[in-house]
Amino acid sequence: MRTITKNVYKFDELTHEVQQKVIDSYKNDDWLHDHCLWEGERSLEAYCEHFNVKIKDYFLCPFDRCYAQVEVSNKNFRGLKLKDCEFMRDYMPTGYCLDQDFFLEFYNEFKSTGDALRAFKHGLKYGIDAIKRDCEYQYEDENILAMIEFNDHEYFEDGELFTD
Repeated sequence: MRTITKNVYKFDELTHEVQQKVIDSYKNDDWLHDHCLWEGERSLEAYCEHFNVKIKDYFLCPFDRCYAQVEVSNKNFRGLKLKDCEFMRDYMPTGYCLDQDFFLEFYNEFKSTGDALRAFKHGLKYGIDAIKRDCEYQYEDENILAMIEFNDHEYFEDGELFTD
């Protein structure tokens, strides 16, 4: 039997080349891509479900044009009054911050125009744009560095993540 000893480093103790390798490995990890889109999908679905709107098709991607095709009409909002929507200013049915992008924008537009269908479409567009912005942010070096620091990750000299 033999024993091998390997040193473990904090991110800032790694060489610049290895730090960049670590950042790139985060960017190439399917988990990051899937996670940010999964949260966004849940917020989109919760927004549409709340108004009984059927999603026909959607495409969400941080690197491409995003869209959602829905079946919606004035009948989805028949009898809806602004006072019934007060709770939407901070409504987060999935618990993820993107919920507010959908619902708060709906509320503000409905309050401004009195047109619930227009407000729904406005909230939908704003929410989808927010999903894209959120995913783009997940890939920024600044965010990746914050995740590394927050999670107190440590690495081997070659940049491989140390897990104990």
